[in-house]
Formats: sequence, C-alpha cells, structure tokens
Amino acid sequence: MVDRKPLGTYPLANGRMIGRVEVQRLTLPPGGKTGLHRHPCPVISFVVEGSVTVQFLGEEPHTFTVGQTVFEPADTTLQRFDNASDSAPAVFIATYLLGEQDRELIHLLE
Repeated sequence: MVDRKPLGTYPLANGRMIGRVEVQRLTLPPGGKTGLHRHPCPVISFVVEGSVTVQFLGEEPHTFTVGQTVFEPADTTLQRFDNASDSAPAVFIATYLLGEQDRELIHLLE
C-alpha cells in the first residue's frame, strides 16, 4: 500500500503551458545566500536538509524546514532564498516548470 502525504498544491498563472520540467538538487553552504533574483517559470522546492528563509520582495520572510515545500511563481522577485543556518548546509530539490521558450533557470538582479 502506498502512503500519500500531500505536500502542496499551487495554481499556475494564466494556464501556463509547460514545455519541459527540470529538477535539480541544490545545496546552500552555511550562511549561504542567493541574493535578489527571479525565475522565468514557476519553481517548486522541497527542503530535504536544514532550513531556508524565503522572502518575496515587499513581503515578510518565512522559514521552511525539512519536508516543507516552497512555491515561487514565475517572474516574482525574491529578496531572499537563504540558508537559515550559519553552521549547517541547507539542501533542497528544485523543480522548474519551464515553457518551451525558457532557456535560463534564474535571473540574478544584483
């Protein structure tokens, strides 16, 4: 028997067509920071180790821990997607829902 546990359900704006899906394992070193950025596509991340602090531009920060998911809508500016710890790495699996025209995964804004 399969044990299913819902992790998140997220709407895709404007009925976006997905041309391909890319999945990556990312590791932020202790104290690691991503800086101001955005993605051309929706991104769903699953925290597998440590914790991350996420802050969308103009909003309050939120910390996500092991087993939680983070949804980043397409073209939404992130002020922070940082390792919440100064002593341990944070690891997450990022799933990029790319359109056929999308070539880059991230646009750094700093």
